[in-house]
Amino acid sequence: MSDDRGQALVETLWLVPFAVGAMLSLVGIGGALVAESVADGAAEAAAIAELQGRDSAAAARQAAGGIGLISVAVTSRHREVRVEVSSGKLPAQLAQLARARSAIQLGGAYR
Repeated sequence: MSDDRGQALVETLWLVPFAVGAMLSLVGIGGALVAESVADGAAEAAAIAELQGRDSAAAARQAAGGIGLISVAVTSRHREVRVEVSSGKLPAQLAQLARARSAIQLGGAYR
């Protein structure tokens, strides 16, 4: 009987690292999906603000909300808005995975 309990303990201890690794992978993937969605929304807000003559960086920061906004660049030559976001709420290794970029071409007349 004690042999069975010992074997069950060994099997459980063998599975724990795999379960922890799987959970961390899911957190990283979820963070990447959230960052991508936030980057798209921030780029859209920045593009609208740029076309309306408002501060596109401020609009992108506001749209990013709780996610840490890294950079916003508006280039008139290529008529596009670029936004890069990263989650500041994750540990450094996972935050690196949860970084996303988005760019939107500005259409119509550009001032």
